[in-house]
Amino acid sequence: MSNKAIILLSASMLLLAITLKAQDYVRPAGSSSSPTPTGPTSAPTSNENKKFIIDITMGPAIPLSDYARTNVKNCFWDFTSVDSTHLQGFAKTGFNFNITAAYLFSEYFGIKLTLSYSSNLFDVNTFSATIAHPAYTSTQTNYHAAEYMIGPYMSMPLSSKLRLNASASIGLVSLGYPEIIVAVNDTVTDTFDFQGGSGFGYCLDAGLEYKISPGIGLLFNIAYSATTISYNGFQETLNTAGYYPYIVDHSTDTPYMTTSILKPTIGIVFKL
Repeated sequence: MSNKAIILLSASMLLLAITLKAQDYVRPAGSSSSPTPTGPTSAPTSNENKKFIIDITMGPAIPLSDYARTNVKNCFWDFTSVDSTHLQGFAKTGFNFNITAAYLFSEYFGIKLTLSYSSNLFDVNTFSATIAHPAYTSTQTNYHAAEYMIGPYMSMPLSSKLRLNASASIGLVSLGYPEIIVAVNDTVTDTFDFQGGSGFGYCLDAGLEYKISPGIGLLFNIAYSATTISYNGFQETLNTAGYYPYIVDHSTDTPYMTTSILKPTIGIVFKL
């Protein structure tokens, strides 16, 4: 999704929130315009009076784009290709966990901070079969993706028990690539150690919130995040039996991987 599309979505959410808020000031015909009499009233108990919101959700992390792709033709792992920068991920469906904190400036509109963590297994068996060489990972078998996002947040009531929540966020995504050892033959191995791994990304999400009590709800949410992860070069080590390792520093190269994750989750909402 382009930056223009993200800006347009955010503007649309803001316009909807303003429109809904303006309806609060429209009075039915014949209603009195006099101030509401003052006096003792009961404490507010509806979700609409809660300004600070914390969500904790979890569910599967479904990899998409090059993050999940296993076709290495014309990419980094195609040893007959001249492309030495475009990585494929071989990631399998894993686990996602989220903590978000939102503050409502009005009844419908606010801002949200999100910390999201995803773990996806690197499919080393498919990787070995694809490149036609036995391979394994030395230390890190799983990908670990961390997302730090901020953006506008909207919460709109659908009924007395049900609300529709949505947000469009931007921020930083970090994702390391496993260190991979390829067995070239019986006596030679080639180790690839990628450095760093981060990118500027965005996340779009929407969910249905069911009110259990004035301060607690159940949330069914689905989020889509996307980024291009760039690595600060890599180090290649060629090990031959009976010889010292031969190390090649590719610090000036910048491998990258387009990365998307679909995250359907369920969790609990706390309203303060």
